[in-house]
Amino acid sequence: MLLGGIVAFWILIEKLSFVYPLPTLFHKLIDRPWITMGIIPSKGLLENLLVILAIDYTIWSALIGSTFTTMATHGTDQDIVQRLLTAKDYQKSRLSLILSGFADIPIGFLFLSIGLLLSFFYSTHADSGLPANPNEIFPYFIITQLPSGIRGIVIAAIFATATGSLSAALNALATSFCQDWMHPPMNVITDEKKKVSILRAATIFFAFLTSLIGIGTAMYVVYSPEARILPIILGIIGFTYGPLLGVFLLGILTRTRGSDKKNAYAMAAGFLAVLVLSGPLFGGDSKTNAHGSFMPFPIPHIAFPWRICIGALTTFCIGLVFGEKEKISPQSDSPLSPNGDGLLSTSRKL
Repeated sequence: MLLGGIVAFWILIEKLSFVYPLPTLFHKLIDRPWITMGIIPSKGLLENLLVILAIDYTIWSALIGSTFTTMATHGTDQDIVQRLLTAKDYQKSRLSLILSGFADIPIGFLFLSIGLLLSFFYSTHADSGLPANPNEIFPYFIITQLPSGIRGIVIAAIFATATGSLSAALNALATSFCQDWMHPPMNVITDEKKKVSILRAATIFFAFLTSLIGIGTAMYVVYSPEARILPIILGIIGFTYGPLLGVFLLGILTRTRGSDKKNAYAMAAGFLAVLVLSGPLFGGDSKTNAHGSFMPFPIPHIAFPWRICIGALTTFCIGLVFGEKEKISPQSDSPLSPNGDGLLSTSRKL
């Protein structure tokens, strides 16, 4: 993935350098309106806040919304955490997590720069065959602008990234399912081969399920050209990552731990808050009630980058209200204990 991105970035710079010298190109890129503040001077603080929350791409959603998104994906998602469990001790796991966060900075900058350069490239190079759908512009650039050998490297990088991400996700789904929903049966089973068979069956099931979701998403994008991949993906995970992050923050930042039942109530409230403010049931209009709205008053609308932030804060605040001391059972007996012979050691044998 990184090699393919670097190649695409370098070729874009090379092609644009034939039109503008590098210093001129840099200044023209800086002068483009790529930062949106979302602030309207004639409006008050509350009105500006509602406007900022309703816009997909602003500097505020990039700084604040993306921070909550990164905390959720890197700190709570089994897809990432399962890799941290393979470290020898928690210090190395912590170091790995910190370094992965820093590594995301140049990677994110690289691919954001590719998007910015693509926009500038096609604004200076007229192309009658340029697709109207933004999702198709980068594939079109790969096919029409890259040399044959380089084209193969970039396409191979895309497929390699998809394959690597899918295998980690399937393993995370299978182990989470067996740990959270099949914990008593899995804990009773002593035959290691039977545990592996159950985990493999769960992996096959989730592979089939994710394939159906992928096919459905692809069909939706094909028949809805205005749909964009990033809002779809981040929009979906925004409903669940927020409450999950809120409970993690509650356990980390407070000295008392709410009961499991009340934490579940707080997570449900966080999910409902995102559901209502995102607008799938209530129209999603920040100014007036849309047709079919069930609410007698206008409700604010939040864009997809803010869903995790709103869900996490709602869950955390409600969890504080319901906070009560609860004795936490020792973690050494958990089937996921790195020092035990439970589910973690079994999943490594898949």
